[in-house]
Amino acid sequence: MRKHLSLGGGILFILLFCTNCATVINGTSQKIGISSTPSGASVVVDSAMIGITPLIADLKRGDTHVVKIQLAGYLPYEQILTQSVGGAVWGNILLGGLIGLVVDASSGGMYNLNPDQIQATLQPISAMSVQPAKPEAAKPTVDGEKILNVPFEKVWKASLEAVTEEGMTVKTSSKPTGFIETEEKSYLSNELLNISKASRNYVDYATRAKVTVRLNVQAIDSLTSKVKVTPLIEGFADVDQSGAKWEKQESNGVIEQRYYDRIAAKCK
Repeated sequence: MRKHLSLGGGILFILLFCTNCATVINGTSQKIGISSTPSGASVVVDSAMIGITPLIADLKRGDTHVVKIQLAGYLPYEQILTQSVGGAVWGNILLGGLIGLVVDASSGGMYNLNPDQIQATLQPISAMSVQPAKPEAAKPTVDGEKILNVPFEKVWKASLEAVTEEGMTVKTSSKPTGFIETEEKSYLSNELLNISKASRNYVDYATRAKVTVRLNVQAIDSLTSKVKVTPLIEGFADVDQSGAKWEKQESNGVIEQRYYDRIAAKCK
């Protein structure tokens, strides 16, 4: 009798272990190496900033992921990570049956993400691609606006496209008023050194950063328009030990220039 119980217990243990065989072997996440040439590019996974290249991302196996790699002066790079069934799942079906398959499917352990390495060679934005089509097509005004020798309709469309190419999402847009506002975009705190006049001391204490961009497009006449880009930059830091809080940071002009270059290029 005891032998039968012992044998039954052993079989039960094997079956319980094998019901999530792939989950045990693979885990529910997978490490993906992400690098770029040149390095130091921002990595955005599923609309969330996760770091600067090179890095290793720990991503859920059960989801498809969109990886975007961005660096000022270079065209953005995008890679979609897809899923394939891992080899461990076949042993799971053999030993664990339908129960094991369901467990691995729900946990994501049955999948592998492809590719498992991303090596992006970033292409520089050539001088031809960022210069206005006509001489002096993007002349600065006193208050930072840019004048374009292009009709409003074309500048409006180019402005909306520039928001998407910068990896941001339009929150509000009103064509009659020429106003566009983006959703907040999260950054690592060290990005403040690239886009704002924040001091190194502040950045060392900061843990997070976020940016919202506002664009105003107005027609001057039937053939000429003006556009103004206003970034709202904030950092989250506790510099004076009085409690961490969001603080506005002055832009250094990098974000504005990126948008102006994109808009001008699209207005050719």
